[in-house]
This record gives sequence, C-alpha cells and structure tokens, in this order.
Amino acid sequence: LFGGIHCAPWNSTFPTHIEQILWHVSAVTVTAFPLVWFPLFGAYRFFDDYDTRRTAMELIEDANTIIVIFLLPLVYICARITLIVIAFTELRVLPPSAYQTVEWTRFVPHI
Repeated sequence: LFGGIHCAPWNSTFPTHIEQILWHVSAVTVTAFPLVWFPLFGAYRFFDDYDTRRTAMELIEDANTIIVIFLLPLVYICARITLIVIAFTELRVLPPSAYQTVEWTRFVPHI
C-alpha cells in the first residue's frame, strides 16, 4: 500500500527524463521490497532454525544472509531517499497555476 502510493504519479510530467526514470525505479523498488524481503527473511529464519548443523555450503549461506539482511534493505533505503529528493526537486518547476492566490471563501462555507 505504501509503495503503491508512490506509483500514483506514474504518468505525470517530470522536468527531466532521468528524474522520471529514477522515480519509476524507486517507486517499483519501494512497492516490491516488502513482497520480496519478508518471504526471503522468513525462509532464511525458518531454515536457519531448522538445520543446526554446519555444512560445506556455509559460505553460500553467509553470502545469502548478507544479501537478504543487509543489501536489500540498503537498496530500499536508497530508493526512499531518492523519492524524497525527487519530490523536493520537483518544486523547482511548478506550473504557473501554483503561484495564483486561492480565494478560500469560494470553497469553504462561511457565515
């Protein structure tokens, strides 16, 4: 749900094509991260508790642990930071209607 909100401006206009691509990649990353990370982390915890003996595959298991526990959250954090930075940089190119004064008395009932 949280990531889906960031996909809402998918077809919006961005000042540059690079910013649009960064927004799309970051929005998809933030949306897909919980769908990928939680099952992987759960499977890792299940199999780690299930098999207590150490095997020759120890290095591969350690590499998978590093990927699941450290690298994927790092990618998620970078995507979140990218979304925040792009959201603020979008303020540099506002449409002229953003600078018009709003007469709130037309929209809000008053006595």
